[in-house]
Order: sequence, then C-alpha cells, then structure tokens
Amino acid sequence: MFASRFWYEQQTIPTGDWTRHFEIQLFGSLAALRAALPQDLSQVALLGAPAPEMAAWGLGCENPEKLLLALDFTRAVKTRYELSSCARRTAWPPGPRRGRRGLCGRRE
Repeated sequence: MFASRFWYEQQTIPTGDWTRHFEIQLFGSLAALRAALPQDLSQVALLGAPAPEMAAWGLGCENPEKLLLALDFTRAVKTRYELSSCARRTAWPPGPRRGRRGLCGRRE
C-alpha cells in the first residue's frame, strides 16, 4: 500500500479484528516496496492491478485464477454467525407476521 498520493485519499493502515492475521505496511513508493520484498519473487503471486514498473520484478504470476477462485470460495461460505446476521438484517417488518404486508399489501 502506498502512503501518499496527492490527488487521492491518504492511505491508512486498516483496523479490525482480521488485521491481527496480517503484517500490514505502508510504502511511499514502488521502489520502497521492492526494497522490502525478497530478492527472488518467482514464488510470489500478485493480487490486484500491477504497476508497469513491476513487470521487471520477476513475479511468479499475477492474479492466478486458482488462487482467486479459492479466495472467492472462502468469502462465499458463511458461518452460523453471518447467516444469523443476514437473517436479522432482512427481517422486516419485525414480528410474527413478517413479510405478509409486503406480499398482500395493506388492507383497510
């Protein structure tokens, strides 16, 4: 992630419970990013849109389909908590007759 771009919103390190599983760093330039990476990138997959300067870095692959499919699959599988949250969010109007008014319309 790049720390500064004049015309864009400034990048900040994300927060949230998921961030404890990652080492997140901000870099001010592509040169700083490249210097922080290992010399051999042949086993590295890039996810996202590469900058033209990255073509000479020797990346193993860009946006490998199998990896993207695996990541999509893990986002598609919902935990019990997520399913319960979705059910609560879509339950309107609240109460035992939920949805009836929407299907039948209001009767006078």
